[in-house]
Amino acid sequence: MNAGHPQNADQIAYWNGPGGQRWASRQAAQDIVLQPVLDLLIDRAAPKAGERVVDVGCGSGASSFALAAKVAAAGRVLGVDVSEPMLTRARQSAPQGLPVEFTLADATVYPFAPKSFDLLARASA
Repeated sequence: MNAGHPQNADQIAYWNGPGGQRWASRQAAQDIVLQPVLDLLIDRAAPKAGERVVDVGCGSGASSFALAAKVAAAGRVLGVDVSEPMLTRARQSAPQGLPVEFTLADATVYPFAPKSFDLLARASA
């Protein structure tokens, strides 16, 4: 992971410790509970086919998968999160063929290339 912002050190530690492990182990149940919120967020974000999307705070990947289904096949989604346990779960459960990849990073300091995305999605756990 790129160096995190010092103000995010507590969150990075939490999401890479027991908190992140618990969330990742309960991912299926969390996805069911949060599905109505995700549906609303995807509707409001209105991703279009071919767009390049960055999904900040992607967690275990549900939002990235939903976005990737909307922008496929010419688009792509980059899911960014500080939690290795949650990103491991996202990589394991990624549907085949979706244009999605994940990176372990603190988005506040990640060196995103200028103009590399059409849409920014930000999730909150």
